[in-house]
Amino acid sequence: MTLRLSDEDDEALERQARREGLSKQAVAAKAIRLYVAERDLASDVGEALDVLTPRYQRLSNRLGSV
Repeated sequence: MTLRLSDEDDEALERQARREGLSKQAVAAKAIRLYVAERDLASDVGEALDVLTPRYQRLSNRLGSV
């Protein structure tokens, strides 16, 4: 796989790799895993809210009126 970055992004990746004592490839791979994990979590939360919101709507309304 070839990853094409802007000069700014490549420099930022290089700086971070130096900070962590890792290769640019290792830092990029970590960033991708983090990005995917965050999106998976957001999706899971969204799905949970889709199920739980209707289930607890009456309770939420009652608490909101107190």
